[in-house]
Formats: sequence, C-alpha cells, structure tokens
Amino acid sequence: MFDFLKEALHAPLRVGAVAPSSPRLAEMMARRAVADRPRQILEVGAGDGAITKALLAARSPETHLLICERSETFRPALEQLLTQETNVTLFIGDVQGLSDSWSGQIDIIVSGLPFASFPAALRHDLLAQFQTLL
Repeated sequence: MFDFLKEALHAPLRVGAVAPSSPRLAEMMARRAVADRPRQILEVGAGDGAITKALLAARSPETHLLICERSETFRPALEQLLTQETNVTLFIGDVQGLSDSWSGQIDIIVSGLPFASFPAALRHDLLAQFQTLL
C-alpha cells in the first residue's frame, strides 16, 4: 500500500488510487476475465498485483497472462508475486511500448488505468493501442 501512496504523490495523474484494489473487486474482475477461457489476457496498470493475484488464481494453466505496469516502483512486488508462476510475461513500461508481436494476440484486457484523469488524446491513444492488441 505504501507504494501506491508514494506513486500517487509522485505522479498523481498516472496513479488512479492511493490503495490497491480490494480482494473482492479483484476476484470479480478476474472471474469475468476468465469466463470465456481466453488464451491470452493482458493486464494493464497492474500496480502491486492485487488484480494480478486474482487473475493468476482464476485462469486455467493454459491461459497466458501478460502483465504491463509502467512504474518501476511496482516491479519488485510483481516479480515476487510471479516467482513460482508459469505462462506469464511481465512488461515494465508503457502499454504503447509492447512489441508488434502482441498485435492481434490478446483476447481480454483488464485495465487498472485511471482513464478519467487522463487527457482525451492519451485516452484515445490507449484505446487505439488496445484495439490493435485485441
């Protein structure tokens, strides 16, 4: 939780909350994301992994999870969470920086991004990138 507060103070327009998602919200999001048994799930804005944990628990072993988090602050928590996991890729950087090899490969996108606080041009760019990935 300290990482969220630190990031919110450092970059308030990039962090949508000062605390991680609740376990109940994370479970509901994960349950919906895996309902159609996707091959590839992209989580954008993973933070410290609150929703990631739920996705890992809910997905089938065949489902690949691509986790994208912009902030280096959250890297240690995410790496620790993923130490025993397989079929997972962690990408630290902007979702726009994902390689072209992911284009058209994603079945479901789960986003923790604070869209309401983004400028309209950035929202448009992100949604265009999501469309390219799906």
